[in-house]
Amino acid sequence: MPLLEEVIDLLRTDRAAREAIRREILTEDLLSLPSRQDSLAASVDRLVASQERTDAQVRELAAAQERTEARLKSSPPPSSAPKHAWKSSPHAWKSSPPHSSAPRHAWSY
Repeated sequence: MPLLEEVIDLLRTDRAAREAIRREILTEDLLSLPSRQDSLAASVDRLVASQERTDAQVRELAAAQERTEARLKSSPPPSSAPKHAWKSSPHAWKSSPPHSSAPRHAWSY
């Protein structure tokens, strides 16, 4: 039996010999790939679980938004308060709401 066939047979039948040859041939980076792949798979699993929680929260928020919009459409606005109370003040700027800190000229282009 030629030497190459003997080495191949040894690799197929002797686990210790296979591991020793693997350590000699492969770099540390290649030898560490299985554990790195396991770590990556665990990270992906955590990301998937997090994304599923986010999706559920977005669905809950969308449902709450739909309920709020339906409630606002079904109830008339209160008639006692002026529509734009901030404009009724004699000291309020007419071009921007009172919470604005921008100077009046910044609003007119």
